[in-house]
Amino acid sequence: MSLLVQFIISTQLLLLPGRLHIARTSRGSGKPLMLLVHGFPEAWFAWAKQMAEFRDQYEVVAVDMRGYGESSKPKGWLSYHQYHLADDLLAVTEHLLQESGQKQVVLAGHDWGGHMCWCLAYMAPHLFSHLITLCVPHPGLYHKNRDLSQRIRHSYVLAFQLPWLGEAALCVNDYALLESVLYIERYKQAFGRPGVQTAALNYYRAVNNALFPTEKLHRLLAGKLLVPTLMLWGGRDINLSQVLLRDTDKHVDRLRVEVLPDSSHWMLHDCPAEVKRLMRDFLQA
Repeated sequence: MSLLVQFIISTQLLLLPGRLHIARTSRGSGKPLMLLVHGFPEAWFAWAKQMAEFRDQYEVVAVDMRGYGESSKPKGWLSYHQYHLADDLLAVTEHLLQESGQKQVVLAGHDWGGHMCWCLAYMAPHLFSHLITLCVPHPGLYHKNRDLSQRIRHSYVLAFQLPWLGEAALCVNDYALLESVLYIERYKQAFGRPGVQTAALNYYRAVNNALFPTEKLHRLLAGKLLVPTLMLWGGRDINLSQVLLRDTDKHVDRLRVEVLPDSSHWMLHDCPAEVKRLMRDFLQA
């Protein structure tokens, strides 16, 4: 991570009742904006190599989603409903646009971050010039497309619903489960911050909660997205089957799908050079 020391600016954005931490390659540069959103169980620096790659052409901003890293960690699983996560990212987007005087942002996300980027692009398509998602299906098609095999792949989510036990499983033996997929000591340090384990699992605990009005979002997701979209998919992803890609082209006007055969779900770590190349090709097309 030493490459980032030279150009990362750390900022806390006040979003009542808490704060979101962002890391950025520059401020007030006049360059186009790029917003990067991490997934479970990571933090802003999951995008370190992409930030270094695009900093000359873009003002690149990576966010710690609520509950992660240096962002606020509100109590209770209701605080992690998609309703709140979308509001967070919309507020960050609007702040960046107002600050820079620009009109649109390049939006990219992995895993949970990618899921929320899908939702955000549907909610406010006029704010985004491009959408890039890594290892996450179209949220309006997941339940329609998943078969028995996919249900089995995602059975671990059931364990995450259990209070205390889910946290214990993630933390046991010096975060051995986390280390088995990410390998990097910095992730263990970030995930070991007080409150992060519960906050990360609360994303899963809140996902099916019916107390928030999500009918409008569901209606939006049933429509067609006009933002040009690149979907990157891992050919060795044990969590997500390629069956989940089915019919995505019917819901996105300008869609490009690329399957990276050598990548697992952790694409930013497995194939960083390929991810950077595909992102650049898509943005320059």
